[in-house]
Amino acid sequence: CETRGVTLDRTRCARVRVRSCTCVRSAFGAMCDGDGTTTMTRTMDDAMAMCAEARAALGGAGDVERAIALSARALEALVRLSDGGNDGVDDVTLARAHAVYGESLFAGARAANAVFGDKATEDARAKGTRLEDADEEECESEREGDDGAGDANGAGADGEDEEDDDDEETDMELAWKMLENARVMFEEDGSAPLELADVLENLGELNTEQSQFEAALTDYNAALVLLETHLDATDRRLASALYSISMAHQLLDANDAALAANTRALEICEARIAECKAGTARVSKGASQNAGEQMSPEATMRELEQIMGVAADLKERQEELKELVGADNSTREALKQAFMAIGGGANAGPTSSAAAEESAGFAAPRLTSSLPVQAAPVRVQAAPVRVQAAPVR
Repeated sequence: CETRGVTLDRTRCARVRVRSCTCVRSAFGAMCDGDGTTTMTRTMDDAMAMCAEARAALGGAGDVERAIALSARALEALVRLSDGGNDGVDDVTLARAHAVYGESLFAGARAANAVFGDKATEDARAKGTRLEDADEEECESEREGDDGAGDANGAGADGEDEEDDDDEETDMELAWKMLENARVMFEEDGSAPLELADVLENLGELNTEQSQFEAALTDYNAALVLLETHLDATDRRLASALYSISMAHQLLDANDAALAANTRALEICEARIAECKAGTARVSKGASQNAGEQMSPEATMRELEQIMGVAADLKERQEELKELVGADNSTREALKQAFMAIGGGANAGPTSSAAAEESAGFAAPRLTSSLPVQAAPVRVQAAPVRVQAAPVR
């Protein structure tokens, strides 16, 4: 194992110095018993433990690089075990590993985008230039560097490098593939609807990050259907999904729908606050521990403090959306009145007012005088006739 570059715990493998060691070489090292024999079940358990550790790294300390490394190694180990015919690795287990790896990659890609964006802004401010000017300078320097490299290495090498860059898959693209694989496996299995909802919400966030707002809205709505089916009506996750739906609607300039979704989210938070104050709140059915049980007083106080902060933010957003909706309605009303005035709606009688309001175009012309209409004289002018003699041969 040492000759193959595999790191082993010497206290767990008595045959570590034997080059022909038959330990299981998986993506995360070789896991074996003290006598050198393999244990598939133990390997799978270790892989799932690494998935849990990766998810904890994402949510706790925010160590994205560690989460990516752990989840990638765990997924590869599970795939190898599955290909080897181990019945313990089912579709749900693989789906969970794909989901954790996809979440980790997405978090890393999003963090990288934020870091590079902030760095570019800081560099531009330090130089006393605008961000657009800094981008132009950077592009110009890159073009000069490319020209120099082309002169030194030749056109053929540049072409190969460009092809390699095009073929290389970004972390964001790989994250989407992993999450999509997890979605398909969860949907085909059907035994983990709440985990499927998690994946759909992550896909919605990824699509939002890529400005694919219609696709994000589809994912969020699908997640909301699952959450409404399997959770209590006052569960915080419902409010979270509705908030995401509200944001997607607003990004699509559908402020009415955004206000409706935000209103529902606020109502759920207020109902949950009432439960916490009454001491009747229960642990979410989607929780990993004590699901559906009565919450302890300490947990109730923490929940109450958190959800009151969320409700305050939703109320502030509610007022902003109301202003936007009011502005939209005023604009629509002004346009409607303008069209009615152009089409003669202001002069229409009481009997035709409804028709004028329903008309989206111009009203029919109306006679404003009772005098008889006299047809204008028609003058017909004969067209000149041109005669051309045929050529004589």
